[in-house]
Amino acid sequence: MKGIVDIADPGAVLGASLFGGAFTFPVMVAHRSALEHNIATLAAFTREYGLTFAPHAKTTMSPELVKAQLDAGAWGMTVATPSQALTLRGFGVSRIVLANQVFDPAGLTALAAQLDEDPAFEFLCFVDSTAGVEALSRHAGARPFRVLAELGHEGGRGGSRTLAQLLEVASAAQAAEGVELAGVAGYEGSLGSAEEVRAYLHRLLEALEHLRVRDPILSVGGSQWFDVIGRELAACQARVMLRSGAYVSHDDGYYRERTP
Repeated sequence: MKGIVDIADPGAVLGASLFGGAFTFPVMVAHRSALEHNIATLAAFTREYGLTFAPHAKTTMSPELVKAQLDAGAWGMTVATPSQALTLRGFGVSRIVLANQVFDPAGLTALAAQLDEDPAFEFLCFVDSTAGVEALSRHAGARPFRVLAELGHEGGRGGSRTLAQLLEVASAAQAAEGVELAGVAGYEGSLGSAEEVRAYLHRLLEALEHLRVRDPILSVGGSQWFDVIGRELAACQARVMLRSGAYVSHDDGYYRERTP
């Protein structure tokens, strides 16, 4: 998406009617009012439940929408790859969560350089293996990579599958040079029911209790179960970081069936 066009009056913005023959189709357009409503709604939700909000940017990769989310109170933004992180740095984003384990040498080298060049840049990424910890350690600069040990679930996309595996990864992160353990992360968006989500969130809390981390972070994400997260983790002593991103512009039918 390049810019935000209010299709209520496209001519005033574009200098031509959207349907007047000036454009080839298909053309993606967005209702500005819907985007603003969605951004404001989840910003209010995260404030109400005391959640730190780092919405996923991969769903739009739009500098205008990223700015709107930050202006609405988001702490930072989430990405899926080093290249997306570097793109957001180009947008001027100073706090980024990379919600994956990273092995890309060029990406890690570039991110380490960003950390060393800009003391204000805050960066978090996931680890779910000792090999991942070792890769981060090899490419770290003067400032360490801060990491969240990811706990997955059966059939999930990533993360350690057991508490014992997660604790092994966490111990490796605490022992590695150039790596700093900051907490625990997970992704509940692929689970099928609120009951499954609640059980998974309590596994994340259990994992967090085993870590000796000052001011720990518990990061969860997804636009489907954010209401369950708010209720279940409201009393959590850790800083709870929500990564929902698809709420801004995606598939209202899917989410209408599955969220409040």
